[in-house]
Amino acid sequence: MEVAWINGWGLGIDYLDKITSELYPNRKHRYVLPKMGWDAELNEISKNSTIVAYSLGAFLLLNQPSLYKQFDRVVFLAPFDDFKKEKERGGKVYLSQLIYLRRWLQRDCLAAIRDFVIRAGLSDHSNDLSGLEGSDLIWGVDRLINDSVTRGNLAKVEAWIGENDRLLDAQKISNIYPSINVLKNVGHDLSELLKGAKIEL
Repeated sequence: MEVAWINGWGLGIDYLDKITSELYPNRKHRYVLPKMGWDAELNEISKNSTIVAYSLGAFLLLNQPSLYKQFDRVVFLAPFDDFKKEKERGGKVYLSQLIYLRRWLQRDCLAAIRDFVIRAGLSDHSNDLSGLEGSDLIWGVDRLINDSVTRGNLAKVEAWIGENDRLLDAQKISNIYPSINVLKNVGHDLSELLKGAKIEL
């Protein structure tokens, strides 16, 4: 059985492959980058695949419930309805910060990602943009700025979030969606989430 991963923002394929090879060496993995056309690519994947959607990938997929409901199993890691703190739906990042990040990406892409990695408390993957262009990163930030998930799309799904997430308010999200699993001593980092949840694939 294939496992298809919908990446978080700024994560290159090589970085993700390193994590999945370590934790799930006996599975066949496919990577869908969060950029324009991601949904068409996901539509080509066998419906008996397991889908793991992380962070921005989870946000994109939650915006298309008719798409993810076609698959036998979908796992959401660090999902959110709206990334902007002003919307009071679990995001901790202000709109002004996202706008600044967008401008910074246009000036110095690697420096912007490195700063994001540090602030978010993630493992440093800032040198791996395999499969991504600067325009893809800007497209992802535009989604965070302009889009919002219809409330209720996260209900009755397999979902996990870290209690110590620097980008998302786990308590607020769990108040909105009581079925979400909150992991103690875990942040936003993908590897931490997978190990903390002990997810079997």
